[in-house]
Amino acid sequence: MSQRSFGLFAGTAVNDTSSVVTAATSYGRTAADYAVVVKLTRSLMIIPICLGLAWLVRRRNRDAVETTPRPRLQALKLVPGFLIGFLLMTTANSLDFIPAAAHHGLGELSVLLITVALTATGLSTDLAALRCTGPRPLILGACLWVVVSVTSLVLQFLTGSL
Repeated sequence: MSQRSFGLFAGTAVNDTSSVVTAATSYGRTAADYAVVVKLTRSLMIIPICLGLAWLVRRRNRDAVETTPRPRLQALKLVPGFLIGFLLMTTANSLDFIPAAAHHGLGELSVLLITVALTATGLSTDLAALRCTGPRPLILGACLWVVVSVTSLVLQFLTGSL
């Protein structure tokens, strides 16, 4: 696969953001660039989907909402912090607030921080609890991963990106 194709694949087929970055970075810098943009675009789609679903639920339950006090919608709680950071950094970089000389150092820092995050995730894994759950969740996860991976590759093939 080309760097671009693998980046598109990793960004669509891998679920966790830090895992997307790690997988794509191991393939190459261009793959990582594509994968991060694809994954964060997917993540940004959470916002309109959540707002749309909240609107639908509220509309369906209008009678119940009118008889009870209305909770205030706190939009910032719907948006993960890393997405806000991504948008701020993208804007700052696009407006040339971040000097080009800092790009390499910031890139190295990002690799370090991703490594720390993945290490923390691995160290917090409860192996005893994982064994107690049995094989069914792992089998389901494997099946879903195959479906998502095949879907990603088929879509790339159909669009001529592969």
